[in-house]
Amino acid sequence: MTRPAFTRRLVLHYSDAANLKTLREESVDLDHTLRIVGDPDNGSYEWVLQRDSDARVIRHSDCGYGQVAIALLDGLLDYFGAPDRPPPAPIVLVQS
Repeated sequence: MTRPAFTRRLVLHYSDAANLKTLREESVDLDHTLRIVGDPDNGSYEWVLQRDSDARVIRHSDCGYGQVAIALLDGLLDYFGAPDRPPPAPIVLVQS
């Protein structure tokens, strides 16, 4: 994996921007992509929301997430917002 060019513009306090690699990309609408970047050797990940038309970084995290999935979840929540209601209660199967 190569270092993405946009990471040179990120100001991060918890992840080393010099060693970031793109680990996952998710298109969130027709012109924006949520990228998870990080340094797998150090277990530090960030999310970056980038506009595809001009490659501009719209927002990014600066948390040093310990897992790719948690960085992805927070990036999606930042873009789409939190759900209006809590998830439904789990279904419990009872054997008779």
